[in-house]
Amino acid sequence: MDTNIFEWTELDRLTTRRDELQSQREATPNGRVGLLKLIDDEIRRIEEQRKRYIAHLTGNLVHRVAC
Repeated sequence: MDTNIFEWTELDRLTTRRDELQSQREATPNGRVGLLKLIDDEIRRIEEQRKRYIAHLTGNLVHRVAC
């Protein structure tokens, strides 16, 4: 069993949530500036989390290949 299953599952969850927010943003009228800002802020937060998980998982993969 993969010891990083939690990390892979979390990355998948974050990616799904980001995609949902991007769809919501596209459907939000331009006049809803406050809502658009909230959505954009959440997308940025999720992207930062995704980057951390990707870096961690990549490091683990490189380490496994090197061993």
